[in-house]
Order: sequence, then C-alpha cells, then structure tokens
Amino acid sequence: MILTTSLFHLLQQRFADQLSLITCSKATLVHISHTLEDLVLRQKLPALLLTGFQESSHWRKETERYRALAEIAHQVCVFAGRPLPQDGPASQLFIPLAEGDPLRQEWFVIILCGEFSVLLCGQDNLAPAPEESLRQFSTLLTFQPEQILPVLDILEGVIAAYRPETLAQFQAARRRFPPSAPNPALISRFTTDLLAYEERLQGYLRTSLDELQQVHQQLQQAQARQIALGVERARVTMLEQFVGDASHDLRTPITNLQSSLYLLRHAKTASERERYLSKLDGLAQHMQTLVESLLDMSALDQAQTLTLQPLQLSELLGNLAEDISLTLQERQQRLQVRLPGAPALILGHSNHLARAILNILHNASRYSLPHTTVTLSLVIQGNNACITIQDEGIGIAQEDQPRIFERFFRVDQARSMASGGTGLGLAITQKIIQIHGGQIEVSSAPGEGATFYITLPLAPQR
Repeated sequence: MILTTSLFHLLQQRFADQLSLITCSKATLVHISHTLEDLVLRQKLPALLLTGFQESSHWRKETERYRALAEIAHQVCVFAGRPLPQDGPASQLFIPLAEGDPLRQEWFVIILCGEFSVLLCGQDNLAPAPEESLRQFSTLLTFQPEQILPVLDILEGVIAAYRPETLAQFQAARRRFPPSAPNPALISRFTTDLLAYEERLQGYLRTSLDELQQVHQQLQQAQARQIALGVERARVTMLEQFVGDASHDLRTPITNLQSSLYLLRHAKTASERERYLSKLDGLAQHMQTLVESLLDMSALDQAQTLTLQPLQLSELLGNLAEDISLTLQERQQRLQVRLPGAPALILGHSNHLARAILNILHNASRYSLPHTTVTLSLVIQGNNACITIQDEGIGIAQEDQPRIFERFFRVDQARSMASGGTGLGLAITQKIIQIHGGQIEVSSAPGEGATFYITLPLAPQR
C-alpha cells in the first residue's frame, strides 16, 4: 500500500496515551538515530534495519553509513526519494518512494535484533530555520514491541507496493527477528552515549557563552569609561537609552562572528579557513566602524552644545567639494558646485559640520549610478544659510522619509549592510545640525533622486 498520512501521525493516533512526544532539531534526531545504529555496528549484531531519511545535503554520508550497516545487519531497507549509488549491498534494498509520499518527509529508524527492538520516528515541522541541521522535528521513541509491530505491518505493505519482488525476503527477516524487549545493558549503553552527546553540547554552549560574555564585558567596560568622565545623571540615562537602541545592531554582528568562529574551527581545508578568516576580518572591521559611530553618537548626545567659532561656510563647502571629487570621479559621477560670491559667515564647529555634510555627499554618491550628477549649492535667505545637496540616485519612498534620521534605520537593510553602513550616518548628521541651531529636511521620490536641505543661522552682525 501507499501511505496517505505519515507514520508519525499513525503512531500518534494509535498510541496517543502511551508515547511521549518531544521536539528536537534535525541534528539531534540524526545523532539519536546514529547512536542506535552504532549499537549494531559496534556489537556486529545481525539485525533487520528499516530506515527512511529526508533528502538533504548529507545524502552521500548517510548512504555510506547504510552500506556499512548492510555489511553487518541481515537486511537493511532504505526508504527515500532518490536512488542510492549502485556500489554496495544496501542499494539492492532501496525502496524508491513516489513523489508526494508522506514517508519522504520523515526520518525514521527501526532496528530488530536479538538484543533489542527500537523505533525512532521524527516528523518535520516545516518551520523556517537558519540552516538544515536546525530544522525542528516532532519525535517519538519507543522500545516497546507492541508499538513497533503495527509499524512493521505498514512498512511491509509499502514494500509490497513498491518492491514486491523483495517482499518474501523481508518477511523472512521479520520472522528471524521478531520484536523483543531490550537488553538492559544495551539500553544503558545507549543512554550513556546520549548523555555524553549532551555533555559535548553543553561544552559548546559554555564556550559560546564565555565568548559572548567577554564581548558583553568589553561593551560594559566601554560604557563604564564614559560614565567615569563625570557625566551627570541625566546624561547617563540618555546613554543607557542609546545603548538599548543599539542592542539589535550590535547583536547581529556578534552572532555572525560566533557563527564564523564555529565554521572556522570545523574547516577542513586551507581555502575554507582562509575564507572564514576573511569573513571574520570583514565582520571585525564592521564592528569597529559601528562602535566608533556609537561612541560618536554618544558623545554628541552628551555634549548638547559645541564650542562654535566664526566660520566661512562657502570656504568650508569648497574644501569639502575638493575632498569628495576624487571619490565621485572613481565612480564616474560628476560634482556640480554652486557657491555665492559673497561670504556666508556662521558660528560653527568645522570638523563636526564637515562630517555632517560629507555624510550626505557620500550617501548621494553611494546610491547613484555612474554618469549621474551630485549638486552642492549654497544660498543666503534672510538670516539663514541654506545648503542643498541633490543627487540623481534611487530615491527614497515617501513612507521612509520621516524615519531616515532615526538611529539604525536603513531604507535598504541588505544594501546598507553590504556597503558597510551602520545606520547612524544621518542620525549623526541631524544631531550636528541641531547642535548648530539648524534644521535638515529631505525631499525625494523613488527613481527620482533625493534632495537634502540644510538650514543654518548666520552669525550675528556686529
């Protein structure tokens, strides 16, 4: 017969009050099944073994394992959707399942031998997971013969439907290895192996937690140094709020660092190690840029005011245009500068103001295609100096414009992260402009570029 529902659900329906259901990752499920199979391999026990496993990237490793089992066990039946390589005895006992057969979504192992009988069955929950080994399975495990017998009857029907020529051989194996109560010594060994596996997992977890705590301690020390400078209570509260806002963006690269460290430890070739080391270097550089931006933002939050000096805004903008012109040339872009002949005197902090304007100029270039123009202009309107930075780039959606000055907000998360953006550039720019007593606004539409308007008060006339 061909099943219309999974073994897992059939077991649940028939033995709902007798079986305990657990949820575990695919990695844990595979390890439990391997531990059971190792009892056969180590003791070289004649056995009847039936197994079905999900198609996965570990396909070849699993088939190699079942070929090794077939050398020892009396019979191995493998239920799967793809054929095994024709180079071992297990391939002769392959049961090719039809497309859509529920068995193709299950991981199950049944072992019958003179020392024990066992059934392990896992049903894929089909929930999203970051990688295959972390997929979640609802799992049942039993050593009770009366619970194993109905499953054997079902699988015998599957064999009759798919491989009727092997049915007599399978029935003979069933008669030779009827389900029996387990040998306590083997159950003890199985339990010991599982406990050892759990202890190894705990060791990996402790190592990861130690690494995370070290990073966390470094962050705490950085915060403590800031507080030790004599910051007032109100500024400390602001810093704590700021760190809370930053927690997500800090957690992401830390998680990526831990994943890369794990992959590096398990790399098998020099090229793999080089690739993971390169990735770690990029993550470390991104972390450094992020931490520096965090510290700059924190310093601006605490400063509230800057020591402002008389500053010729036209001269500053002219210097910035020279600084960024090479970057635009490398990207095959053009910079158009329009500055008034008359002086535009403001009270400003040249370094901070230069950074604020350069942030916008760099964004204008980064999000524009080659052969486009970035325009930087300055006009005097009443008592204000008005700076305009216009590009011909991808633009900003209307719903995103009110949020682009928020800390860690990115219009395009993937593109911003790939270009090394921290999500703090425009927040720092707005803070600097506000400390100068000015305002910054944006006007844009998707595909039509963006225009940023900066208004700064002119210095009082004497």
